[in-house]
Parts: sequence; structure tokens; C-alpha cells
Amino acid sequence: MEDDVLNKCIVDSLFENSSEMVALKNCDHVYLRVNEFCRAFIYRSKDVVGNNDYDFFNKETADLIVKIDDMVISSRLPINKDIKLRIKDDDYWLNVNKIPIIKDDQVINILDIWSCINERKNSEIEKNHSEEKFRNLVETIDDWIWETDENLCYTYVSPKVKDILGYESEELITKTPFDLMEPEEAERIKNVASDIVMNKKSFKRLENYNIHKDGRHVCLETSGVPIFDDAGYFKGYRGVDRDITERKEYERNRLVHDLAIEAVSEAIAVCDLDFSVEFANTSLINLFGCQDQQITNGMNLENILNNEEIDIEKIKYHLTSNDKWSEELLINKMDDGTFYADVNFSVVRDFESKPLKYLLIVRDISEKKLKQQKKLEYLRDQRDKIIREVHHRIKNNLQGVTGLLRNYVYKYKESGFSQELEGIINKVIDKIHSIAIVYGLQSKDANYFETKGGVDLMGLLKAISQTCETAQLEHVCECSMPNNKFVINSEEAVGMALIINEMLANACKFGLENDVCVECNCCEDSVEIFVKNKLEEQVVNTSNIERLCDEALSLIYALLPTEHAKFNLELEDQYMIAKLSIELPVFEIVEIKNAI
Repeated sequence: MEDDVLNKCIVDSLFENSSEMVALKNCDHVYLRVNEFCRAFIYRSKDVVGNNDYDFFNKETADLIVKIDDMVISSRLPINKDIKLRIKDDDYWLNVNKIPIIKDDQVINILDIWSCINERKNSEIEKNHSEEKFRNLVETIDDWIWETDENLCYTYVSPKVKDILGYESEELITKTPFDLMEPEEAERIKNVASDIVMNKKSFKRLENYNIHKDGRHVCLETSGVPIFDDAGYFKGYRGVDRDITERKEYERNRLVHDLAIEAVSEAIAVCDLDFSVEFANTSLINLFGCQDQQITNGMNLENILNNEEIDIEKIKYHLTSNDKWSEELLINKMDDGTFYADVNFSVVRDFESKPLKYLLIVRDISEKKLKQQKKLEYLRDQRDKIIREVHHRIKNNLQGVTGLLRNYVYKYKESGFSQELEGIINKVIDKIHSIAIVYGLQSKDANYFETKGGVDLMGLLKAISQTCETAQLEHVCECSMPNNKFVINSEEAVGMALIINEMLANACKFGLENDVCVECNCCEDSVEIFVKNKLEEQVVNTSNIERLCDEALSLIYALLPTEHAKFNLELEDQYMIAKLSIELPVFEIVEIKNAI
């Protein structure tokens, strides 16, 4: 009796004071009593007592509630369960606590206590959804996600660890990161991590070497943040490991590559497709006299390769169809001075053969050029000596011939030697002597190599004039380029010597004694030689002056070059003027210090 009173008091207290929804029903599922919270929220009706669940819910929901009630009646045990009810047009998550009321060992009633748990359930659903999204993300990214407890033992390891270290996720649970390292590396990382863990700090990009399941070393970049519970207690770390083995290998190779580039003596630069320098080794900076600041500011190669002969646009065009360009150039250094360089460009292409960069390699060949120049000068000197010796011997032989001819004339002149034959022999002697003069000048020319075997015009005029029969000749030379030598080329030298000889011989033959003048006007593209002589009275009156020197004129015209040379004979008052005009390339202008 006392128990019944106690039970009734408890039930009454619940109905009157509970903030939860409270209902009482019998074993036939008929409601005996409900509090106002329950009436207003679940049943939404004043007429609840005397009705059952099928009067308020759809059949599916009512069947579920009746099923739970039957379980309580049969087991005589309380049941606590979260269920989703369709109330009117809305769905609600409710936590139902069904308590059997027992009398005489039998369940006579069921006490329902309902709590609305929509907020909690929605939070759990959202959390589960977030965790599912997180797992999907973790399983698709290339990084290894992990969590540890406060002792740094793994509590979660994402499946990606299989690709990075070769282990299944389950194999690493309860292990620490240090278990995957060589002892020396583990000790190093522990020293770094001790301060981080002690102060519960985040950390980023901590590089460490781990041992793969197959024994090879893998370099990881580790980042992590501390985990705290709702009460603020430290619970471990959550973080990510990234495999940077390939990157570290690349960095090592790049370091070796850069050290190798710095070590070589060749000047090396890498340029973009606009020829702006992106990298230059120390050798290039030193060789060209650049400053580091100039290189880092993207100096253009045209400024570095300071040479008027370099056309960057032409080089670019060449490299569009060729992978290489090279040339030997004289470079003006940026800090003054010059040097000879072997300049080489090559194209750096990608896997699709598209040009990415230009590679410049420059070698200082100044020493090589100096040796070549010295060798060239030596060979030139030897050649000049040989050629001068040859010309000297030819001249001597020709002079020997003229000497024999003169002896012949002298020997046989008194024995009836004809004057006509004597004249012929003397003319031959003059011509041979003119040819000998050419070879004599060539044998004396200290710059034979530069003049390419040609003959100095002024020297030729002087030498031939000195051999003329006339006692004195007046020489007048006007030259607009006094520091240069006017050189008759080797092919025309003998012919020009014979022409000048004929002009002088003709002037001496028909002119008055000591009244022959030679003038020479030189300019950049032509040379004019005038031979003037005053004629005797009877010659001036002669109607056809050319007839008197017909033989000389015919030889001159025969020897005259077909192009770039002219000859004419004029009569002015009492003077006969022979004019020889020659143009380039019958002669050339050579600047030589040791001019004759």
C-alpha cells in the first residue's frame, strides 16, 4: 500500500513539475493522462485521454510506438530510444524514455517521458556529414592526414600513407612518428619537437626523413596544430605529411648543377625569349665587367654583348629554325677594355619542342687570338722575306739582261752597228728596266703582305723618273690622303710601270731638255698622272703630233686595262700633256706606317 502511494506521488510530481513531455498509458495503449507540454507538442489536441496512438499518428509511426510499448511490457524493463516522428506535417527527432509501472509483478501502465532532440540530432547529422566529406577529401588528396594523442601516438592515419610509406593505416595506429625514422633523425626531430609539444604550438613545413616499408628513405614535410577538448585540455596533434623526396632530390641536383656552372671557366647566362638575362654565373659577370644588380634587374643581352656587329633580332630569327648560333667577336667590356669571345647561343625547348629559354655560353679566346695573330705575323714575315727575295732575284736577272744588251751595243757600235738596231735595243732595255723597277720595289716593300703584292704608286713614279734620259724632272704630287699609300694591284703593276715609262720616255724624246714635269693627283676613288713637256718649235707646228709618238701610244693602249683606266694625249700651247687616269680597283688605298 505504501509503495502504491509512493509511486502515485512520483507520477503526480512528474506531471506537475517536469519540463519534459510526460504521458501515461495502459497496456492496451490507451492514454490515461498527459501533461500540457505533451498535449501541446505531440498530440496537439485536448482530447487525448481515452485515445490510442493510431488516433494521432500515421500507421507507420503508431506501429513503431506500439512495438516499443510491447517490448517494455514483455521485458518489464525501461527502454530509452531516439525515434523520428511525423507530427502533422513536420518531422521531429524525439528521445523517448518508456518506464514500466509494475504491480504484483505485472506491468499495469507505461510512463512515457519525451524529449525533443532535433538540435542534437541535426548537429550529429551535420557532424557525420562533415566527417564523411573529410574522409572523402583525405582519401583523394596526395598528402597523408594524421592525428595523435597527447603522447604523439597515432590515433588516425589516412589511407594515403600506403602510397607514401608503404604501410596500411592500421599498422601505424599507436606508433609515434619517431618509430618511422633512423635513430639519428629521430633524435634530431625530438629535439625540435620538444619545445613545440611542451608549449602546445602549431608548426609548419618541418622536414624529416622517414623509412619506407621497403627500406628506402622518404623526405616528408610535416605541419600540425594542437587539439584541445571542450574543457581546453590538450589531446594531441592533427596534421599533414607531404612527400617532398622528389623536390629535395631536384634541389640537390640543382645545387650540384649551380655549383658546376659556377665552377666552369666559361661565361654562362640563361635568358628569356626577349633576351633578358634571368641568370648569369660569376664567370660571365667577371668577364663582361657586369654588376650583380644589373643582372638581377633583367639586363638585356644586347647591352652585355656590346658589339656593333651583333644584331639580336637576326640571332632570334636564326634561332627560330636552328638550335644553335655561334660567332667569334670582339666584345667591349662594360667596365672598359675589350676581349675576343667565342659566342654561342642555343635554344632550350620543352617536351613539345617549344622554345623556353636561350642559353648563352661565352669563351674568352683573347689568348688564342693573340697566338694566332703572332703566328700570322710570323708567317707573313717569312712569306714577305721569300717574296722579296724572289723579286730581288728577278730584278737582278732583268738588270743583268739590260747590262748584257748595253755591253752588246757598246761592243758592236764602232764596227758598223746600225743606229736603227741600237734604238730598238735601247727601247727594249728601257722596258726591261721598268719591269725590273716593279720587282725591285716589291722586294723592298716591308709591308708586302698588307699590299697583297701591289706596288706603291709614288715609289714607282719616282723610280722610273730617275731612270729617264732627261737630266732633271719636276715632280708635283697632290694627295688628299697623305697618311695612306696608293697601291697598284699586283696584276696591273707591270703594265702600269710600262705605261708610265712610255709616257716619260715619249716626253723626254720630244720635249726640250730639263722641261718635263710629272704631276700626280690622288683622292679617295681615283688617281690622275700628268706628264707635261714643252715641245720644240718644229714639233709644235706638226699637224699630227700622235704620228710622231705612234709606237709609244700603241703600246700604252695595248697595256691599258680595259676598265677603270683611261689615257689621252693633248696639245696645249707649246706643251704636250699625257694624262693617265686610274680608278678603283686598279689601285687600292692602304694605311701603312712604313710606306715607301
